[in-house]
Amino acid sequence: MDLSHLRLKMRYLARERLRMENRLLMHERLARGCLVRVRTRCGQPNCRCKKSDKYRHGPHLYLSVNVDGKTRMIHVPKAWVAQTEGWVKSAQSYRKTRKEWLKIQKNLWKVFMQMEQLKTQELPYGP
Repeated sequence: MDLSHLRLKMRYLARERLRMENRLLMHERLARGCLVRVRTRCGQPNCRCKKSDKYRHGPHLYLSVNVDGKTRMIHVPKAWVAQTEGWVKSAQSYRKTRKEWLKIQKNLWKVFMQMEQLKTQELPYGP
């Protein structure tokens, strides 16, 4: 590949990287973890949830989060369900965009290294 093609490729990758950076900056709130719906048993001795899995209470929404290497389940109140779901989806989109940004950054690095090889001149004299 000649130098002019590398410059065009570099400009294209730089534009793509800028587009990704703008997408990353637009995310306001993120929630770490994933949402899990759980059906639970209560503590009442005569409740029908004790007799069968079919009659468990719920489903209740929990946010599963890894804290210090351990999985924690945080209950999400009904009033916060829509907001929390939006934050989790936003976090997933953020991580996907960040992965694409990193791939573009690696490609840019390769193009710069190729340009350096093409621009490097051998010395007119021996060592």
